[in-house]
Amino acid sequence: MVAEILTVLVAATLLILIVAMVRQRDGAAQGSRHNAGSATDSWSGAARSVPSRPAAAEVVPPAREPDAAGRQVMEHLRRLEERAAPGLAAQVMPVFLRDTATRLESLRDAVRQRDGVAAHRVAHTLHGSAATVGAATMVHACAEIIREVRLGAFDGCDRLLGELDQDFESIRRVAESLRI
Repeated sequence: MVAEILTVLVAATLLILIVAMVRQRDGAAQGSRHNAGSATDSWSGAARSVPSRPAAAEVVPPAREPDAAGRQVMEHLRRLEERAAPGLAAQVMPVFLRDTATRLESLRDAVRQRDGVAAHRVAHTLHGSAATVGAATMVHACAEIIREVRLGAFDGCDRLLGELDQDFESIRRVAESLRI
């Protein structure tokens, strides 16, 4: 009974969070929307050739600030708490940290095994979880992994998995320092 009540409370809290994020996004530019493609896309890599990429100079991402992702998430949750959901971070972060650790391991396994279906499913789930807590850099990395997996380009996922790990550790450190 208690578990059912907690489940309902967490679901209601996440719904409030999603509604707040949608309201916040309403004022944003329309050009930044993620296009995930249609359900009929073939992203498993089977019987499909990988499109060639244009030759370009290696893009070197800017240096990452050690706890930027963690501070970004905590600021996002703080703003949501101020608007409508006091105590949201204390409810959401333990679940996010536990589930994300498991999902990152599952994603690494799927990429290592070149399992496009599993990698897509886990990356998509991580994408939604990261968006829920405001982890924009994780959202971007997940979207890139989804794109790479759809192209069958698993080799490009290692760098992105590293970015996800860095961001997740940043979020974990900041949450632990705030005792959340």
